[in-house]
Amino acid sequence: MENYIHPDVIKGEYPGYSGAGEEFEDVPTLFAQAVHEASDSGDTWAEVISDPKKLGKKVSNAKRRLNNEFVEKMTPALLSEIDANDEVKTWLKAIGEALQDSNG
Repeated sequence: MENYIHPDVIKGEYPGYSGAGEEFEDVPTLFAQAVHEASDSGDTWAEVISDPKKLGKKVSNAKRRLNNEFVEKMTPALLSEIDANDEVKTWLKAIGEALQDSNG
């Protein structure tokens, strides 16, 4: 779901975020990198990615922030821009229909 967060939303808080909204970008890792590089950490990003445990923790924290904090900043216009094929809208309609059918 992180790939449906418009990069401008992230760049608003982390201008160093390098994501461009491409379909198969690793948004959580790119966001984790931007957060790390904006921090006062003494470790370089190269050091972080060489340690699977550190990287996993940073990516997990990034996913949590993206799906809680940043998703709230999305607007219908930004979603339409990042989801040109309306995949999310299609999923939501299908879920809504399934819920209606199950409630009879």
